Amino acid sequence: MSGSKFAANEKGIEILFDGEAVVTDIKANSEGVWQASFEVPEMPTGEYSVTADGDKTKKEDIGELSFEIKPEIILSPDQGHVGMDLTVTGHGFAPSEDVEITYDGSLVATATADDNGSFETSFAVPKSQYGEHKVAAGHGGENHANGIFTMESEPPPTPQLVSPASRSRLGFMGEVTPTFEWSEVSDDSGVAYYRLRIATSADVTASGEFVDPIVSVAGLGETSYTLEETEALPYGTYYWIVQAVDGAENESGWTANHSFRVGLLPRWGFIAIIAAAVVLLVLLIRALIVRRTIYYDRW
Repeated sequence: MSGSKFAANEKGIEILFDGEAVVTDIKANSEGVWQASFEVPEMPTGEYSVTADGDKTKKEDIGELSFEIKPEIILSPDQGHVGMDLTVTGHGFAPSEDVEITYDGSLVATATADDNGSFETSFAVPKSQYGEHKVAAGHGGENHANGIFTMESEPPPTPQLVSPASRSRLGFMGEVTPTFEWSEVSDDSGVAYYRLRIATSADVTASGEFVDPIVSVAGLGETSYTLEETEALPYGTYYWIVQAVDGAENESGWTANHSFRVGLLPRWGFIAIIAAAVVLLVLLIRALIVRRTIYYDRW
């Protein structure tokens, strides 16, 4: 605040906010000019008079200015991860007012303003996508003050594949429903779920995803998954990968693939072997019969 046209070198000047002195002992220069700053008092929302007076200059001779206090909130911290405690401090609200705190429009906390229109409350940051989110404080369905919380965008670590081991063989004949296992990973925002992909080709996109997966399973809350009967794998070579997704929807990289084979031979191969064995057995029996017949014919 600055003043002019006060008495030359006037002392004892003070600034009055709503009638209360907030700065004292200001001295004007030889031209009757002065300047001073002050912290706005903690007051409820509304308009307040601001004026000054001094030893020689009275406030009645100066008039007054108007200063409006509006609601505001301060977030601490204003960035972080899912599940952390976020403190909301509010000032300039109506006294004894019930204040609702929303996160992206959803109610997360309530507080009651004190006689000065201030409050403080905390809530755990809910699961939400990386980036900016609006935190609002209001009353009666109206938003009176807003703040921005920035959700972290750090991806979780990439899991490690455990089983089936790379280049392993599963089953003997027919379709199999193996259990796939991978390592657990941790993240500040918590791991929300894992994704599993199985393919018959190791070809991947630029992001590491299989080009043409035959099994795609998402939303896995555990570090293992057993194939359903409808997902059973017949004879052949397969590749599998896993990805982790955290509570802020940050995605880890896809794992390097592990390959495995199902069965020793395809079903038709076993049928062919059995058929050949039957034919061979029949031929042997016939040979024995013919030999025995010849032997008896000699006698």
